[in-house]
Amino acid sequence: AILFEKFIEKSENNTLSQQLLFPIEMPLSALEKTKLLDAEQYWISFGFDLEIEEDLVVKAIPGELKSEMVMPMLTDFLSADWESDEIPMDELLAKFMAKAAAVKKGTKMTTEECEDLVQQLFGLAQFNFTPFGKRIYKSFSLPDVKRMLE
Repeated sequence: AILFEKFIEKSENNTLSQQLLFPIEMPLSALEKTKLLDAEQYWISFGFDLEIEEDLVVKAIPGELKSEMVMPMLTDFLSADWESDEIPMDELLAKFMAKAAAVKKGTKMTTEECEDLVQQLFGLAQFNFTPFGKRIYKSFSLPDVKRMLE
């Protein structure tokens, strides 16, 4: 949710890109090429520099992403049935970018990093659910905790 909001904000303010020393190449089917061409202006607004022909060549990515995050994000985007959704394309791309850039389960974080993350989370307008609709946290009452421990 934190990254989603950051990506949406940056797309509206022309985010900075980082040029890739080794461009990322990916073969495309005709359908995948069409999907990418339909969304090309949105990719650009998020800071991507794409060359879409028979293959996809990613020459630059947003500064907040690492190059190893790009292929899983592209795969998720291309395999999603987003044409049937009524979600705006910029929000859809921000969701996939946030998912790719998120701290992964099991990643060790310092106490300060955890506290900062929680502060950022509760600073959001919508902090109960992820952009994909999953619950972020759940509150338990004392009787609930007691029942769980019995």
